[in-house]
Amino acid sequence: AGLILFLAALFSPSHGILIRLIRRRMLAFSILADDIVALLYRIQERNHETSATFQNLQTILLSDRLSLKCVLYLLIRREQVVPDGQEFRLTDSGTSSAQQLVRSHRLWEQYLASHTAVQPGSLHDKAEKFEHFTTRELRKQLSDATNSPDVDPHGREIPGESVEQDSQTP
Repeated sequence: AGLILFLAALFSPSHGILIRLIRRRMLAFSILADDIVALLYRIQERNHETSATFQNLQTILLSDRLSLKCVLYLLIRREQVVPDGQEFRLTDSGTSSAQQLVRSHRLWEQYLASHTAVQPGSLHDKAEKFEHFTTRELRKQLSDATNSPDVDPHGREIPGESVEQDSQTP
């Protein structure tokens, strides 16, 4: 009976330990994929460089080597990132996805700055958590609630809404 209970707890399709670990890893990979495309976009935006090395990505994102390799492979298969020699750069599709992530992030910063008591030093960290789960509809609501700002509280331009299908909609 104990063995059956153990196996049920481990392998239950809805609440088993194994499925929870798999879901957690998939969420971590999804967030890392978002972070990679957003970082490549920000590098391009700030430095006018179009790519970054594996080592740069690993250092900035504090990612382990295996996870970063897996997620870069996934992004290459999704045609959001392409290898360019020893570096990686965004495709047009990756740039579009990254713009919407950065738009989400900056709208959240603007919303938090104007509608909450979040301290200016904490805006980035809060927005960083919310950006991964922000749909097109929520971006519209954030934009409307903040009077469609052109810049975030740090003075950085907020990218426009993409006309393409929203890749973040769950």
